[in-house]
Amino acid sequence: MTNEPNLENRLRSGLQHAAPGSVVERPGVDELAAVVSGRRRRNKIAGTAAAVVGVVAIAGGGLIAALPDGDTSDVVVAAPDEAADETSEQTADPAAAPAEDAAAAVEPAAVPAEDAQVAVDEAADDAPLVSAPVEETIENAPLQADAGGISVETQASAVDFAGGSGVLLVSSDDGFVGLASRFGGAAGVSAIGLSSTDGLNWTEVDLEGVPAGATATALRSHAGTFVALFSQFDVDAQRNNTFVGVSTDLENWSLAPALPGQDAIATDLAVGPAGVLVVGVAPEPRVWVGPVGGPYELGDPVGAGTLAGVVAIDAGFVAVGTTPEGPTLFDSTDGTGWTSSLMSGFENDSVASFSVLDGSILLAGDDGETTWTAMSADGGQSWQRSELEAGTIGSVSTGAGTVSFLGNSALGTNTLTLSDGDSWASTPIDVAAPDRVQLLVAGGDAAVLLANVDGELTWIRASR
Repeated sequence: MTNEPNLENRLRSGLQHAAPGSVVERPGVDELAAVVSGRRRRNKIAGTAAAVVGVVAIAGGGLIAALPDGDTSDVVVAAPDEAADETSEQTADPAAAPAEDAAAAVEPAAVPAEDAQVAVDEAADDAPLVSAPVEETIENAPLQADAGGISVETQASAVDFAGGSGVLLVSSDDGFVGLASRFGGAAGVSAIGLSSTDGLNWTEVDLEGVPAGATATALRSHAGTFVALFSQFDVDAQRNNTFVGVSTDLENWSLAPALPGQDAIATDLAVGPAGVLVVGVAPEPRVWVGPVGGPYELGDPVGAGTLAGVVAIDAGFVAVGTTPEGPTLFDSTDGTGWTSSLMSGFENDSVASFSVLDGSILLAGDDGETTWTAMSADGGQSWQRSELEAGTIGSVSTGAGTVSFLGNSALGTNTLTLSDGDSWASTPIDVAAPDRVQLLVAGGDAAVLLANVDGELTWIRASR
């Protein structure tokens, strides 16, 4: 092969420009977003040298994902790993190979442009959306106790409904909204809406478009739209039907056709830019996926015996569940195929909740003695683990800058803990038995609970 004049210098310059090690500053959001956009289309590469540059650039980049529920924060959900950096640096080192070998590496016959782009796309598709925590990325960050404490207010409910576990609340622009059930009438049970500006005083909302005899099993909000699961038993067919409904005002609902599958029982859902993911059992674990409004089709099960939570991000869906090996993180771009990563450092812990808090990933759980939270603001590349005195966790809720824990002791006492990620405060909830109080929603330095006090439904609002 005859080398062109200055070929070695031009190759060295191009490869150094492409290598991740030559990037002094972190790429900007616009640049990273462009990388993500590039995953979703197959560009025709003008030359083979550009193909190699594209491979290295994408391997050294990151992915951006917008969080659901109206959160406009961006979070890096897949940063380059050390192996990728090392490989890129070895490839880009001009001293590692003579000019003839470097030129051969970009011979058109050796690396066809289409094959290079396929390799790029496949590598990007295999990359995890969020990195699971490993021991070397976890830093202990103790929270400070808040001497100010928590104030608690109570109010007897002016709305009559069944005060069991089927009360679902989410934050809204005007306060809180929710779904509950009421017994009575020809259908035996009916779903009703709830609305409150302060979490204490509630009014009833009539639901249009929800069939008689249907009860709500999950409620989420995203981009000004409420998405809920409604379950109804078909007496004639002797089977249970589950519907995904959407509403923009909580009053008028549009329901998609029933989820496919005999006796489909759905327990939770996530909604975001990638669409809707529904998880449930029927009787084995199942997943349904589809756009907001439907229709919905069966996807692949997540692969965990139990799930601590599932959330939607811009690039797909992420869940945390328990496997025989321990707590495991799962991710999928569309719910039709999942990858898993064991959460090293959490093998002996019980993970009670997985959610997002102000743009950060939030895990919460306990080890039987101590309650902990683990937060990541960079898509799982680094974690801060904090311990606090909250007892054994019974339930967790997050939203608008606040995470709340409802814990209970062996003596049957309830303790509510509120935290903003930097400090925490706790207060006892004076209700006789743990199963008579529910933590329903948190947000804005407050939490809303529902209790049954001497046979009377009572709302509880706790704030820092």
